[in-house]
Amino acid sequence: MRGPDAVATAAAVRSGETDARTVTAEAIARVERLDPALGAVVGTRFAQAHAEVAPGLPDGPLHGVPLLVKDLGTDVAGLPATGGSRLFADGTARHDSDPFGGCCVGLCSRRGGVQEGGGSPPVIARRCVRKVSKWSA
Repeated sequence: MRGPDAVATAAAVRSGETDARTVTAEAIARVERLDPALGAVVGTRFAQAHAEVAPGLPDGPLHGVPLLVKDLGTDVAGLPATGGSRLFADGTARHDSDPFGGCCVGLCSRRGGVQEGGGSPPVIARRCVRKVSKWSA
């Protein structure tokens, strides 16, 4: 069963209907329950997520929203950085990356998002932005 989207989750946390600790715990439980069959999560930072939520999160549009960052060149410190390829299987991000000039990972955290882990991309899927032209399909 599918849960609420990011906007509804943030609104529920902001209104007090739920809290970021509960949402974080539920999201982690869902990953632990479903991912063994799916294999969609390549690295987790569950302990860090709980630690970040404990003192309170910044109030922003992502307040309390659990996030998985796809391994597409948007690195999260300590998580696998493989681009989905076995060639880079031992790759681990040493720091959060900044592929778009706004520190995507840090920006989400500063807006109240809770980084819980990294998602698995297709092999060598390094570009997460596509240039659109009249020749694009």
